[in-house]
Amino acid sequence: MKKNIALLYGFSFFDQFMIVIALWIPYLTTQGISMRQFMELQAVFAIVILSGEVCGAATRASSSTTS
Repeated sequence: MKKNIALLYGFSFFDQFMIVIALWIPYLTTQGISMRQFMELQAVFAIVILSGEVCGAATRASSSTTS
């Protein structure tokens, strides 16, 4: 269990550097996805995450005021 906690901290630390992106972009390019398409996919992903966060916050806010 302690090993998993250390690994989680390690992954969380290196996740901020986005090291995987340096490999992900060239891989997608070889698969036929252009940089523009990649950025469009990132924008759609960000909008989906944002809408989920807003809906979740609204649900929590409405349930805390009614109880």
